[in-house]
Amino acid sequence: MNYVYIASMREFLLSRGVSVSGVFLYRFPTYHLVSVNTNNLFPTIAALYQGFVTPAGASQIELIEPDHQLDVLAPQVRIGTNFSLTRGNSLHASYRGLLNVAAAAGDNADGTGARVAIIDTGLEPGNVVASYVDVTQAGTPAQADNDGHGTAMVEILRSVASGAELHAIRVTDCSDVFVWDLLAGVTAAVYDKDAHIVSLSVGCKDLNSRCGICGGWQDNRSTVCERFFEQIDQNKNSGHDPIIVAATGNDGNSAAFDWPARFRHVLAVGSLNLAKSPSSFSNMPTTKSQLAYCKRPGGEVDSAGNTTEYVGEGVDPNLPANANQTFCLGTSPATAYAAGVLALRRHYAERNGLATDSATLLDSADRKAGKDVLPKYSSADHGMGRLIYDP
Repeated sequence: MNYVYIASMREFLLSRGVSVSGVFLYRFPTYHLVSVNTNNLFPTIAALYQGFVTPAGASQIELIEPDHQLDVLAPQVRIGTNFSLTRGNSLHASYRGLLNVAAAAGDNADGTGARVAIIDTGLEPGNVVASYVDVTQAGTPAQADNDGHGTAMVEILRSVASGAELHAIRVTDCSDVFVWDLLAGVTAAVYDKDAHIVSLSVGCKDLNSRCGICGGWQDNRSTVCERFFEQIDQNKNSGHDPIIVAATGNDGNSAAFDWPARFRHVLAVGSLNLAKSPSSFSNMPTTKSQLAYCKRPGGEVDSAGNTTEYVGEGVDPNLPANANQTFCLGTSPATAYAAGVLALRRHYAERNGLATDSATLLDSADRKAGKDVLPKYSSADHGMGRLIYDP
């Protein structure tokens, strides 16, 4: 059928030093990766369906999809090296104030006990975290981040929730992420690291190619990926109960979020500017449940696309020295901020004997979201509103 079998998800992760729990092995479908010549992609998918969806092979294959591409999300994706939250005109200190982090310090809540997985471009050497996983290479390679985006997300999260247990999971070494690697990263986060919070600053707008099987066009989304997230939610009572947060995207789209943020069981995170208004680039509005959408600071650009507010600065060594400044802004840092606030809220709940399950934490966050301080608040544009520390 013109394909080469590569590995099952379990075999793939074992080759990267990741051993998953029995929940994933016995309660999920098995996932398999095969290699197909591009010219034979859809004919091979059709042949696989025809070969296995027969009375004798019924239920052996449920779904077959191309390995769709997602993107690391930021108006300026490549952050580079030497990332700083305080350099230049960074507004991180002001944004941190909007999160109400000072109140958390007064409650002795710093995220201790909360396990947070940051699924991104990796982590620069010397940046210490609880664990580092690289699904892009076999074995256990040394920490690396050729883009700087993942390092920036880790530093933002650490600045908000300094006591949280951070797990950096590298799913790409550039701005492109494929569904298989995303699923591998989330599997490692939830069913190996047992993360309470999973931060995803990645997304896919549309699949801009016609499906040769179903004839769909553009607004498709990966059914395999969506069902994977549904499976995680359906198995929350088995000991793994993560809150998954994902960026809505930075295209100023008024019709739809990127996915996986648009998936039902994922907390979508959009961006606000310092004035607490939606950032001009942040995708909105939504028909998602109010509990499944929130806003966090992420910066701003003007009508010409010039950066006017940003979280931090980096240096792109591939650019000339007089023009190598990079800015971190977008729904990506907004997502990292959201993950940090959730870690603070979880720590507070745990130390005060309150429920720490994902549903209760999100419900509490919604009730204390301060919708009244948002200009022209609406559930479609703002969801639960600002996700802040106010237990």
